[in-house]
Order: sequence, then structure tokens, then C-alpha cells
Amino acid sequence: MPCANADRPATDLVQTAAEEAVLCLINEQRAASGVPALTLNLRLRDAARLHAAAAKTIQWWAGGGSKVHINPETGSTPQSRIRAADYCPSEIEPPPQTNENCYDGWYSGNAPAQTPRDAVDWWMQSSGHRHTLLDPVYGESGVAVVLGIAEKLDPSIRPAGGVIVVQTFGACEVPDTVTPSMGQVWAWGNNEAAQLGDDTTIDRPTPVRPHGLSGVVALAAGNWHSLALKNDGSVWAWGFNTHGQLGDGAGSLGTLRKTPVQVSNLSDVVAIAAGIFHSLALKNDGSVWAWGDNAAGQLGDGTNSAQFEPVQLFIPDITGAVAIAAGYHHSLLLTTNDGSVWAWGSNKWGQLGDATTTDRNTPAPVNELRNVAAIAAGARHSLALAGAGEVLAWGDNANGQLGDGTLLPRSTPGTVHFSSTTLPVVAIAAGGFHSLAVSKAGGINAYAWGANAYGQLGAYDYDDHWLPGGVGGLIQSHVLGLEVIALAGGLDHSLALMDNGSVWAWGRNSSGELGDGTITPYRKRAEQVVNVSGVVGGFACGTDCSLTP
Repeated sequence: MPCANADRPATDLVQTAAEEAVLCLINEQRAASGVPALTLNLRLRDAARLHAAAAKTIQWWAGGGSKVHINPETGSTPQSRIRAADYCPSEIEPPPQTNENCYDGWYSGNAPAQTPRDAVDWWMQSSGHRHTLLDPVYGESGVAVVLGIAEKLDPSIRPAGGVIVVQTFGACEVPDTVTPSMGQVWAWGNNEAAQLGDDTTIDRPTPVRPHGLSGVVALAAGNWHSLALKNDGSVWAWGFNTHGQLGDGAGSLGTLRKTPVQVSNLSDVVAIAAGIFHSLALKNDGSVWAWGDNAAGQLGDGTNSAQFEPVQLFIPDITGAVAIAAGYHHSLLLTTNDGSVWAWGSNKWGQLGDATTTDRNTPAPVNELRNVAAIAAGARHSLALAGAGEVLAWGDNANGQLGDGTLLPRSTPGTVHFSSTTLPVVAIAAGGFHSLAVSKAGGINAYAWGANAYGQLGAYDYDDHWLPGGVGGLIQSHVLGLEVIALAGGLDHSLALMDNGSVWAWGRNSSGELGDGTITPYRKRAEQVVNVSGVVGGFACGTDCSLTP
């Protein structure tokens, strides 16, 4: 079949269509030479797009030759750019084989605009470029097509326009001894405070790896910071440290940690949680530790003073702590002795569930709540999963996030109104102002309710929903029979983990938090996150970023 858009001017095409045409034409040439086709790799495409966009801005390509591949401002090379895009696991040695082809076609007067075929034909007529294009060692590729001119030209030429095409090639051979998906972290979305941990503050619409992390078993994310729990019981943190939420001491207060640092004086941890500016850890002995902002008492240590390293909670009459959760400015704890839930911190909306709206700086029991199996905390509301598979909710309800059909807040737990055919619920999660649940009743097994301005409920609309409804795109028949096993919620987006290890996302995407390679404003239907697989649990949503181990 002929390549679509191969001979259409690039000025008439959206970027992805032009890029698809270039890759298709290259694979035609490879097929004619008996060489296997290249597959699209979005990390290679990211590297190509960054280089093409920089070429348009700086215009350093005049004269051609190898120097067009070296950015004169940053000194980056094809190999360094591809590595920076996390194309191949960093521990792979020798490094992956990589290369790059570049093309700059401009036109003036009545000359026709450049097409995808113009770039590929030019490469095929140049021996060096043709060798790279047809080299069988490469199996993956990324193409960038950017409108613009990559070289400073004589003003007398007066070009009407131009097209910059960059193609990156890669071959990543992963040895049998390396399992990059096990215990290594992927992160994507907003990165203005370095909360992705990749040593930059560049937003990432496709997943990248935080630097230096392995053996990770759980993740948590706040507003501008992220946490990782390793299999050795240590906790690592990165991002902004406005209130000491990174837990590495007062000396780093207010600093930006672009790569993970170890939380001080903390070991034997089995669970972590992150609020907007505070962090929690549950140790193997059942003790709970906290650090960061404490203005509302969310650290539970009996004070309202921020703590820059972990301090132990003051927990009278509590034994057997097994789970923790953090909202914006409040915290929750689940015990095993009777399945009771304890809460502390901000209580303006009744999110502590103690029948008051009084803040608490030490834990207090949530009213008449026993036999709870799981807990979750949203921005200003709280959820509990009862042993019988019903869901209870309390706190703020301005967007219907309590799921009781009203907009009235509650200072004590009330039942979320699921239909009898959807119970029992087996897992819960809370976003900023929406709530999520997994059911094992069959059919649609992911449900959401509450705020929906950005499609974070997956309900095919942008209206708030006061009662639980199925998440569009996760209907089993639409996802090849896959089932949802866990959910996570950010401020305005949501994630689902499927039983095959894939991750799906929907909702707000203005910073790339859906991980599909775009920054489209929002999406009201769940779709799969690219290049992420083999996830078994422990994933997290920050305010506008996402993390998976």
C-alpha cells in the first residue's frame, strides 16, 4: 500500500502525519533492499523533535556536514540526546547503537513546498545517509518533522519557508540478565519542580526514567515532590523542598532536587504516602513517621511545626498499623487490631470523620468505623473500603466526590451509592476532587465519581457525577478482555493498572500527564500509556504527573 501523505506538502500536514509518512517511505526503501522494517519508538521521536526544534530556533546548519548533528549551544550529540531521552536502560553495556539523519529543505518564490518524499529521496542519494537508512543493525526509529529553516541564509534568497526533518535510529539489545521493568521507575507529566527526577525541569509527555533508581516497590507523589520505596526499606525523594517534604534535612530546605536523594534516618519502611507538602512512611514495626509541612497538624506529632527529617507520630492506643494515606493537608492510618481508621490534620471539610470540623495534630479515630480493608485520601475527602466490599466516604463533597447523590459535605462516614450489581468493590483510590473504585462484579470493573471538568472520570463528558459510573475505555470488550486491578488519581487525571501490566490514563493532559506523547488539554476516554509494561503495582499520581515502577 502506498505511503499516505508521502507527496503532500508538509505545510498541509499535522506533525504526526508528516512523521508517519517519512517513516513509511524509509521502510519502503528498507523492504526493497531486503532489510527489516523499523518500528516507531517514542523516545527516539522525542530526541528527534528536540533536535529539530533547536535547529529551527538557533539555525546553525549552514554548510552541512557532521556539525549539523552537534547543537552549538548545548554540545549535545545524537548519542547523548538519545540517551537523555531514556531510549535504552542506563545499565546496558555497551551502550545501544544509535545514529541520526538530518534534512533541511527550503523553498522560495513559486517553488513547491517540501514533502516527506523530498527528505527520503535526498537521503537515498547521499551515500552516508543511505547507509544509515538501510543499515540492518537498527530496529527502531523516531522521526521529527518541524516547519522552519535550519540555517541562516543570504537575505537575497528570501526563502518562503522550509521543512526540517530529523530521524533517529536505535538498536537496544537488552541482555537476559537485565530486567528493566522490574523495580525501575517511569515518570511523565509536569516537571517544573523536577518531580520526575530525570535531572531536568522539562515536562515529559512520554515516560522517562528518574535517575539512579532501582529495586523500587512503591511510589507516592505530592504536588511538587515524589517518593520511592526500595526493596531494602529505604525511602528516596526528589522535587521541590519548600516545606521539608523531601526529608533530607534543613540544609536543603527550599532547594530543587532534580534526582532522588535518600530520606534521612529512615529504614525498614513498608509503605509510603505523600500529601501536597508532607510525606508519610509506615515502618515494619507498625510505627508511622512523617515530615514536611505541618501547619494543620498533618504530621500528627502533637505540634504544628514543620519537620525537615522524619519524626514519629504520637499514636495513643494504636497497634498494628498496616496502611497510610495522605490528602492535601490531612493524613489517615488503618490498623489491623480492629480495622479502625485514625485521622489527623486539616478538618475544615470534615475529612477527619470525627463529627467535627476541628483540625487535629494527633490522630483521632474516625467515627464508628471498623473492619476496614483499605483507605484513600483525596484533596479534602477520605474513603474507606469496608470488609463487605462497600465504600464509605466523608469530607468535602462540592463535586460529588462522596458518591451519595448530593453535594453536601460529611463529617462522619457515609455509604457511596453503588448499584447492587456492581458490588463488591475490591480496591479504591482518590484523586484531588474525584474518587475511583475497582469492582469484581464483571462487565465494567472500574468506576469513578466526583469532579470531571477535564474528563478525569472517563465518563465521555465533562460534567461532575454525584454517583459512581463506569470508566469509558476500560470496558472489558474494548480492552481485549483485560481487567483493571488498581487505580490512582491525580488532581485532574486518573490511571488504571490492567492485569497484563499495562497502564491506562485519562483526564487532564496539559503537561503530558497521560503519557501518550501529546499535551492535548484533556481526554475523557482511557487509553494506554506508551512504552510502559510489566507494572505489578505501586504506581502513583501526583498533582499533574504520573509514576510507575
